[in-house]
Amino acid sequence: MKNFFLKMKLKHKMIFLILLTTSVIFFVVIGYLASRSRSVEITYAKELTEGIGQQYANTFSMRLDYSMDMARSLAHNSKALIEAGDPQRIDLDKMLKITIENNPEFLAVWTRWEPDAFDGLDSAYIASDWGTLSGVFDLNYYYSNDNIIRYVDMTTDPEEEDEIEYGPYITIPKETLQEAILDPYYYSFTGKPEDEILMTTTSVPVVIDGIFHGVLAIDIELESFFDIITDIELFESGYGKLISTNGTLVSHPRFRFIGEPSYEFIKQETEVIGAIQEGRPLIITEHSYNLGEEALRIYTPIHIGNTPTPWSFALEVPVSEIKAEANQRLWIAILLSLLALVILYIVIWQIAKYITSPVVKTTNVLNILSKGNLENVKLIQTRKEKDELAQMAIATNTLIEGLKNTVSFARDIGQGKLDTDFGLLSDKDLLGQALLNMRESLIEANKEELKRKEEDKKRRWATEGYAKFGEILRYDNEDLETLSYKIIKNLVAYLEATQGGIFVVNDDDENDKFLEMTACYAYDRRKFLEKKIKTGEGLVGTCFMEGKTTHMTEIPESYVKITSGLGEEKPNSLILVPLKLNEEIYGVIELASLNKFEQYQIEFLEKIAESIASTISSLKINIRTALLLKKSQQQAEEMKAQEEEMRQNMEELAATQEEMARKTSEMESILEALNASSFVIEYDLNGYIQNISDSFLDFVDMKKEEVTGTHHIDKIEFTKEQKKEYDQFWEDLKKGKIRKQETELNIKGKTLYVAETYAPMLDQNKKPYKIFKIANNITESKMAIKKCEEENKKLEEELKNCLKQKEKLEKQKNK
Repeated sequence: MKNFFLKMKLKHKMIFLILLTTSVIFFVVIGYLASRSRSVEITYAKELTEGIGQQYANTFSMRLDYSMDMARSLAHNSKALIEAGDPQRIDLDKMLKITIENNPEFLAVWTRWEPDAFDGLDSAYIASDWGTLSGVFDLNYYYSNDNIIRYVDMTTDPEEEDEIEYGPYITIPKETLQEAILDPYYYSFTGKPEDEILMTTTSVPVVIDGIFHGVLAIDIELESFFDIITDIELFESGYGKLISTNGTLVSHPRFRFIGEPSYEFIKQETEVIGAIQEGRPLIITEHSYNLGEEALRIYTPIHIGNTPTPWSFALEVPVSEIKAEANQRLWIAILLSLLALVILYIVIWQIAKYITSPVVKTTNVLNILSKGNLENVKLIQTRKEKDELAQMAIATNTLIEGLKNTVSFARDIGQGKLDTDFGLLSDKDLLGQALLNMRESLIEANKEELKRKEEDKKRRWATEGYAKFGEILRYDNEDLETLSYKIIKNLVAYLEATQGGIFVVNDDDENDKFLEMTACYAYDRRKFLEKKIKTGEGLVGTCFMEGKTTHMTEIPESYVKITSGLGEEKPNSLILVPLKLNEEIYGVIELASLNKFEQYQIEFLEKIAESIASTISSLKINIRTALLLKKSQQQAEEMKAQEEEMRQNMEELAATQEEMARKTSEMESILEALNASSFVIEYDLNGYIQNISDSFLDFVDMKKEEVTGTHHIDKIEFTKEQKKEYDQFWEDLKKGKIRKQETELNIKGKTLYVAETYAPMLDQNKKPYKIFKIANNITESKMAIKKCEEENKKLEEELKNCLKQKEKLEKQKNK
């Protein structure tokens, strides 16, 4: 058998293998389908029935929910009437009437209220024909013979109120304080038995602060649901029914069953009853009493408003019909599969013939190629199709042409023709790849030579640039704007840019640093109409903050334009380079060009930026040093002028005090003036305070009782030398000499300075009898002098630091 198969032609092998494989697959699939069809069909039937059940459940739910929503809206408005105490906004009578007029599907819209529910409200706003509102009262609108009838009733007798019988439409919402839907019931608005219809009531209580005040309800008929139920088409015998929470059949395809108990409740099927009353979906396969056989039963819950009594929509489908349909589909599948096998055999025969014919031709051509013969060899393609067989013929011809091209290319390489085009037969064409590698080696040698020459040219360009700008930085470093202009002008020209600008940090005010444009060349920027840019603002400010070179080839449309006699054009390249030296940034250079900046140009610009930063740093230090020297000289002159003015003031004060000492006859008036303008203290000859001016007490923040009677040197410790000087000071006063001194006081943590003049007061015999001290507050002038001295020291230190930094930068520059 094996040898027979090996001797078979390709066409027969294909037919045999394909038919064998297809037959095996066919019988396996048919067997699987037979075993799975019934379970799949039942699953499908469950899903289909469940979907239909949910669809019809939603339909019933929407109709019932609409009635409940309307009742809820009326109850809400009635509650607002009572809570607001302003019935002018709500006419209950009118609301009920409008509701039933706009909803002809409603049988009745009515309300009942507890006694005194509307106490304090004008009944005219509830119903125009009511009198005083008290007791139990009803308001009802209902249809009778297509006419809307209005019914009003009010019970005012307390004894009659006790005898009123309330139906479940009142008791349920009153007791539960919840929304309610009644179980289906028959009722006639005319009182005639023949006019009775199946209906239900949706009611909503009006509850305020947990107290029941009344109920708003809507009656709706249920017989119209019969049309919906009869439209259900589910298999041949399947049907649906609507069941209330107490088991009443709300709707059924057999009209005589409507209003009767459902057999689930009659037979006490606890699982089904529990699912209906708890509002749970349920799917079971059990015997159906209506169908008389096993059936698929699906129960879909219907939740109505916020009521605790859900209804349920049930669908029943005979299992026998589901299985019959599955068997029918299985036989159809088997017949179609057998027909497909016959058709497949015919198609395979044609395909085998179609494939093997070109394969034979291709084999003959390959035999010729195997002998190395390339002359007049070509596979003739007679078919117009573009399938794989046609591609095989094309690939064979491509191979032949490729081998011919390889021979021609090898011949040209041998003759030195390196620019000859050649395409590989494939990625694994070793001969062609070897020839290409040989050509690439020769071409690479030529490229390396050109690359070396190009790099030499770039190095010469950079070296000449360093020398050029080094000369500019050495000889034009006295004025910042002049230096900046020469730098940017030469950079634009040397880099063949179109325009550029240089921005230098202005840090004169430490709290307001900004970048200032010190020079520009061919600059026309709309964005920077002023020459001041804050750090972090725009591209320039960002480059300053980040301290990194920014090179852009996609420039915002409105950022910069290059203007010429032919109009405006957006640049193709923009570069911003920080002027950085030792991690400190002194400014930013910005250049725009119609050409793209090359990497060697960017590197050149970054190195030049370091030299520019060094020069700008030195220039700014020189400028700052000159300013500091000038400021120091000005402050020194101002301090001398202040000292001279103070000296003159002191001399004038001393002269005034001496004149006062000589004029004893005018002492009282002078003392009063001094008390107002100066600090005055009177001592006895032993140094005890006898009197003190109020101005001095205010100055030292003390009371007169705390000071009077104390000694001049209380709480002061002297050295032996200081005690000797103090004794001599007081002896001079006793001898009638006037003494002056400046004293530093420490009072309650504050340091104060006073200029004191001690003058002996003489009696008629020209003998001192007490000491008179006049003092003036010189704290501000003293502090000003100290501040000037401290600032002079700081300026001297800063000047020294600047000179040291200048020397350091000069050394770095020379290095």
